[in-house]
Amino acid sequence: MKLKSTGLKWLRFLHLISAGIWFGGAVCVGGLAVFCFLSGDPQTLSAGAPFIPKLFANLISYMAIFTLIQGFIYGFFTNWGFFKYRWLLLKWILVVAIIPFTATSIMQTGAAIRHANQGMFENAFASGESVLLLIACQIVILLVIMFLSVFKPGRKNHSDKQKLYNAIAEGPKPTE
Repeated sequence: MKLKSTGLKWLRFLHLISAGIWFGGAVCVGGLAVFCFLSGDPQTLSAGAPFIPKLFANLISYMAIFTLIQGFIYGFFTNWGFFKYRWLLLKWILVVAIIPFTATSIMQTGAAIRHANQGMFENAFASGESVLLLIACQIVILLVIMFLSVFKPGRKNHSDKQKLYNAIAEGPKPTE
């Protein structure tokens, strides 16, 4: 069973919304992490850093799961499939690759919060460097995924197909 036109439009709409929230949430978490860990202020770190794992748990994880479910619906119920195009396969690989970055950044943030609560702010700020790097990697991966979704590299566009059809219709050109 394949999705009809209206179902496909709704799927695209929901996919854009959920992917946008996923990406926007990651950028917001990155901004909060920069604010907390680069401020050098222990109070700012203690007040803001606990919101990073909460945002991951209460917003980003749900949007990521919802977006993945939509990806499976695309794979099963449309002509896209899962491995039909290289850019699509690369998207799936990158989605799997983002999971360790996210999990590690949540764990590192937890470690930084524990250090901050114990008064070891130097260790907390040092842990923050790895958190910032991991969140930056997540954002870059999400940007690449969005680039692949929009530009679909390696896929022939309609004008290339039209040129091919015209060349076939004209037949071989005489040699001089």
